[in-house]
Amino acid sequence: MALSKDEHDLLVDCLSFVENESDKLNDFEKSFLTNQQERYDEYGENIKLSPKQIAVLEKVYNKVVHNIKPKFGK
Repeated sequence: MALSKDEHDLLVDCLSFVENESDKLNDFEKSFLTNQQERYDEYGENIKLSPKQIAVLEKVYNKVVHNIKPKFGK
């Protein structure tokens, strides 16, 4: 299923973090976002993300934008 507008906006915002906020990202987050950037470059707005991938994007967004760090194991 195609991304909703909100999911697409979330993805685009998070992809900008690799370049602009990399000091706030751990190695997993950088790798994940780099991979998603490659997929976005290939598929554009037709990219598909799983609910787990969306959840990772939401955690990264909250960490960078709102300085909210997830609790261990969540």
